[in-house]
Amino acid sequence: GYIKLISPINWSVIDVFELEETDITTSLSILKLNVVDSASGTRGLSKDFIGVGTGSHRTEDASTTGSWKIFDIISVVPEVDRPEANHKLKLVTSETSKGPAISICDVSGRFSVVQGQRLFVRQLEGDDTVSPVAFTDTALYSREVKSFENLMLIADSYSSVSLHGFDAEPYRMLKLGNDSLEVNVSAADFIVHDLNLFILIADESGILHLLHYDPEDPNSLQGSKLLRRAVFRNNKHTTHMMCISRQDSLFSLGKTIFQGKSGGVDSVGYEVIGSTDDGALYRVTPISENIYRRLYSVQQQIYDKETHYCGLNPRMNTIGDMSSIMPVISRPILDFDTMRKFINLNESRKRNIALKTGRNSYPEIYRDFIAYA
Repeated sequence: GYIKLISPINWSVIDVFELEETDITTSLSILKLNVVDSASGTRGLSKDFIGVGTGSHRTEDASTTGSWKIFDIISVVPEVDRPEANHKLKLVTSETSKGPAISICDVSGRFSVVQGQRLFVRQLEGDDTVSPVAFTDTALYSREVKSFENLMLIADSYSSVSLHGFDAEPYRMLKLGNDSLEVNVSAADFIVHDLNLFILIADESGILHLLHYDPEDPNSLQGSKLLRRAVFRNNKHTTHMMCISRQDSLFSLGKTIFQGKSGGVDSVGYEVIGSTDDGALYRVTPISENIYRRLYSVQQQIYDKETHYCGLNPRMNTIGDMSSIMPVISRPILDFDTMRKFINLNESRKRNIALKTGRNSYPEIYRDFIAYA
């Protein structure tokens, strides 16, 4: 396998790091790390690194090994005929382990790696060494680990997701909660909205699950059980998810987003961008209660009154036959592909739908479409 550095100027390969003959890359992430001074122990400013996890696959009678590597991108003097090749990959540190390094991410200025059936949190030192600071046991095959502030989720192929908290004083990992169902997770990430923590996961059957960490809800057993708020069938296999602020997202019109009294990123909220194996992108965005009720009414009228392609039922496609996962879906995830039909209706039909939604809601519906569609 190879790690290739590509120039954004002309999208050409400007540097290549060759792995061992039997190694393949299992994970690659951008890590924002705080380098600690080895002498004084003080933490420096955060800096971006590249974290790579690998797995070595040999014969069936030999156990799988792996390694993780931390790279830095340094500036170099380019060749005369290649002015774009002014950067190279520098291997900062690496370590080989018995199990494959399945997933890697940063957490509170440190980085965490899933190695075999354990997750380790490590601190990068100023002399290019690392020191382990915390660990926790994981399930059978934890294919993905994500972080938000000092919270971490571990997604497993057989036992769904679990939520953990990382504490630096003293160093420790605390298990906060986990999903009660056995879901084969293909991708997962956090969604934070209105001071509530949600987890969005996609399984191998093309179904999205929205989980909520709410210790104040009696059904959560003081937070030890993640509550399933909604499921949605999108008929696609999700390969990756990324949580990003709507203020920085390329998929949102930032000037149309309502900001709360506090302003800033937290008041705008976050959304999840997902990619599929057929090259498509989709996003899941949290919205306020008033907007949800307005758009839910529009969606229900389009479901019931409008003609659909080939006579298919979009409601049954998205939430039908889900009783084994969630018996009652009282607040389903809205499907904007269906609601976009509202734009193509004639003026009288649109105003009729808006009138049933609420008084003076016609311009509000258009404002919602501009901000979120």
